[in-house]
Amino acid sequence: MSDEKYAVVSTVDVIKKTYIMPMSKLQEFNTDAKVDISWASDTVVCGDAIPIIERFADEVILSVEQMDWQQVVSHVSTYDDANEENLKVAVDNCLNIAYDE
Repeated sequence: MSDEKYAVVSTVDVIKKTYIMPMSKLQEFNTDAKVDISWASDTVVCGDAIPIIERFADEVILSVEQMDWQQVVSHVSTYDDANEENLKVAVDNCLNIAYDE
């Protein structure tokens, strides 16, 4: 078994989405009350609106850990059922570094 250690960096991507909706359409959700701007956020959270614009905004690092191979396999298997051979290929090809020989 190799003594190789691996840097495992977990991140989340932040996507900025812009939703635009006519107030008259929001009013249709409840015709018994005067339309309120807060209905727009409720509509988005409930998944009843489609974004007009989506743009990548940022990538936030959640954690940086050092692991051995078995820890890497265990860590990845909690999120994905990828087999170990495919994982090894992905790890071996993950860096975009040109090495001078």
